[in-house]
Amino acid sequence: MSDSRLFKILYYLLKNGTTTVKELAEIFEVSTRTIHRDIDSLSSAGIPICTSRGRHGGVYIMNNFILDKSVFSAEEKDQILTAINDFSFILDEDTNDLLNKLSAIFNTNARNWIEVDLSNWRYNKPSQDIFNSIKFAILDKKIISFEYYSKGNSTYRKIEPIKLLFKNYNWYIYGFCLLRNDYRLFKLSRINNLKVLDDKFERCDETSSIVDNAFYNQNLVPVKLMFDKSISYRVFDEFDKSEIEIDDEYLIVNTNLPSNDYLFSYLLSFGSNVELLEPYNLREEFKKVIKEISRKYFTL
Repeated sequence: MSDSRLFKILYYLLKNGTTTVKELAEIFEVSTRTIHRDIDSLSSAGIPICTSRGRHGGVYIMNNFILDKSVFSAEEKDQILTAINDFSFILDEDTNDLLNKLSAIFNTNARNWIEVDLSNWRYNKPSQDIFNSIKFAILDKKIISFEYYSKGNSTYRKIEPIKLLFKNYNWYIYGFCLLRNDYRLFKLSRINNLKVLDDKFERCDETSSIVDNAFYNQNLVPVKLMFDKSISYRVFDEFDKSEIEIDDEYLIVNTNLPSNDYLFSYLLSFGSNVELLEPYNLREEFKKVIKEISRKYFTL
């Protein structure tokens, strides 16, 4: 007897209502005797499947069984279906089938009232093959290896993968790097030639606090920025309103940013529409960066 077939019969009855033994036998390519045995098995498991004879008879599940027996409220069912639908981009390609099955089991329809797309406009989500490979490596506790591009060069890494994270519009893999002998974050878009190795690891996942703080344990410094109002749409997109002061010509932002390469590259993304006012030492360093860029484009 196939447990998979039992579930499919249950799913078919939930979705389609009344059917016949003959129809089920044809759909699942088994004998009517086998279908009768399957129905008995489902009934023994507590599923109230009824059979009746006559022109309007057939095989069906008692009305309202799912709602009466479910441990979820109607609101919880909607939350589950919505969560799966709106994060389907990180699930397997069978997500639609999963949604249909859960909708039938919950005796409700998935409400597609919101769509969540965590990628930005320019870049697509990470390769599904890479994402799935890392996901299964995490679940199977298998070491992964890859070539990683950072600051103008590439290094070969082997890590014990722990968690996939989405932060600041980018996907990262967090794990224990065997090259650095420490926990590290790696941006998926910088990974090349990913391989899932046969080697397994036994390291316990005791790093939740480290993961939570990985993005915040950077050297943040208070900065004062002045933006042209022509770029105000981006300023309000990327900074909290409490950090923004508005005057007649400019937007003044007082915030904290990492004092590393990210700061200057981030400011440069605003072109000539931003000026770093404070702190003075970073302003002077930024001026040097701008001069070096200008020198590359200088012609006689």
